[in-house]
Amino acid sequence: MKFAFIADEITNFIKNHDSTWALMKASKTKGHEVFYAHASSLTYKNNKVSAQFINLDDEFFSYQEKNNAKLIKFPVIPLDENPGPFKYPCEALDLDSFKIVFMRKDPPVDSKYIFETQLLGLCKKALVVNNPASLLINNEKLSILNFPNLITETIVSESKVEIKDFVAKVGKVVLKPLDGMGGAGIFVLELQDKNINSIIETSLASGQALMIQKYIPEISQGDKRLIVVSGECIGAILRVPSQGDNRGNLAAGGSFKAYTVNKRDLEIVAEIKEFLLKNKIYFAGVDIIGDYLTEINITSPTCLQEINRTNNLPLEASMEAKIIDALINCSAGN
Repeated sequence: MKFAFIADEITNFIKNHDSTWALMKASKTKGHEVFYAHASSLTYKNNKVSAQFINLDDEFFSYQEKNNAKLIKFPVIPLDENPGPFKYPCEALDLDSFKIVFMRKDPPVDSKYIFETQLLGLCKKALVVNNPASLLINNEKLSILNFPNLITETIVSESKVEIKDFVAKVGKVVLKPLDGMGGAGIFVLELQDKNINSIIETSLASGQALMIQKYIPEISQGDKRLIVVSGECIGAILRVPSQGDNRGNLAAGGSFKAYTVNKRDLEIVAEIKEFLLKNKIYFAGVDIIGDYLTEINITSPTCLQEINRTNNLPLEASMEAKIIDALINCSAGN
């Protein structure tokens, strides 16, 4: 089958961390054709959505093994301009010529992301992971508000007064920007904090509302990331904050430990399953702290390689291999 990956700059991928790279390799290992396009190359013309794709062949993957960190820079020019000596020219291909199209561009979900995702929504045949319409209407933080019985006390507000009143009510809170990722812009606040006014004002300066949640003490034990595919949990990891920090995100300096899901975790997954399937969210990263749902990540869920390593999973049983197999089943009914 032909798989397309729409993503950020491929040469910035970190080989032992990026889940998109793991999915690309697993797809190739399973015998599928793998193509990559930068999200900015999406185009609509002749009644078709296309992008400038590079065919990642066997030689390409062998070439990348020469570098242990980031992917090696390689020459790319449009095929119709000068194919010449270049091994990896890019070529405009119709997205509906692919079986599965992965939208793996990282947040923020800004105007550029919105327009690119709206173009993807014009695909008629390919299975787009995740569903473009769902990417646009389901904010990764706000989506948990559909499940008030699964979350800690929460408000969303642009009002400094409302935020401070909530802090006074619950005692200790976590303040989050709605469009952040990797733990960026997250603060833990208490009313007696002398910087509370400054932090709230600075966080509101973007002109966007903030999510404020009652602090969950179990964050000291770690933030659970569950990989959920087709509504089922296929793996998990525990992200543990570094000393002196409240964020378990790996991008914020957290570490990771092997984790086995418990009964409460599975209850949460079971309760959100219908929502995921209804919205054609085929691949999600569900975050849980203690007994509470905290985020449903759907833009470009990660942690696949970390789960593989902490559990010593062989390639055939890896997270990415399971995801590929599950998505092929989904595409059969698409």
